[in-house]
Amino acid sequence: MSKVERGTRVMKLCIGCGVMKDETAFANKGRHGNFKLRSRCKDCYKAARQRRLSGQLLPLEKMCSICGQRKPLAAFHKSPVCLYGVESYCKACKAEKRRTYNTLYPQRVRDSDLKGMYGITVEEYQQMLAQQDGLCAICGVGSEDGAEPLVVDHNHTTGSVRGLLCALCNALVGYAREDIAILARAAAYLYEEQHPEQRGEAIGGLPVYCTLPLPIHTLQPAAVALSS
Repeated sequence: MSKVERGTRVMKLCIGCGVMKDETAFANKGRHGNFKLRSRCKDCYKAARQRRLSGQLLPLEKMCSICGQRKPLAAFHKSPVCLYGVESYCKACKAEKRRTYNTLYPQRVRDSDLKGMYGITVEEYQQMLAQQDGLCAICGVGSEDGAEPLVVDHNHTTGSVRGLLCALCNALVGYAREDIAILARAAAYLYEEQHPEQRGEAIGGLPVYCTLPLPIHTLQPAAVALSS
């Protein structure tokens, strides 16, 4: 435990020196009347400040505020606002903390990820999924039967959401660098291999593959453009 109640006083573990000290040895970082002790004692903060001012090298290790182990600074994620330029808890503890949070609040995590990466909510995702009948907007594969859920496809230049794709089609668009010309050449390459008797033919100035009927979904603007 990092804190031990002792009457009206508190004993707290300093993550800098690893010593259990009285609350008076820690500065209060609370604002607007709130009481919140710093994670390091005044002596550790003073020593760190003196090292920074004198240009001395940083220590090679730091104590994790969660597991209490002293670990190399490389075992912590970088943070410009924390002591020694790294976070107060190690990477392993941070990952475990994240896994626990994901297990306890999966819906909250999903909503936060969608909102942060694509600017949409879970409700908007479900609405898009219903509009696509639960199928990938390119290949038409569904996310049922234990398959992975459809991922959000977005324009990496504008950030706008295009639709929902299976993982393979999403990778296809990404590897093609979202370039229609590359995808068209890939289609021509495969078609000519499968139909050697029509190799080099053209109809109305277009390659043969561009004139063939394609399975068009109502939410497949890319397919509509290629087949028109």
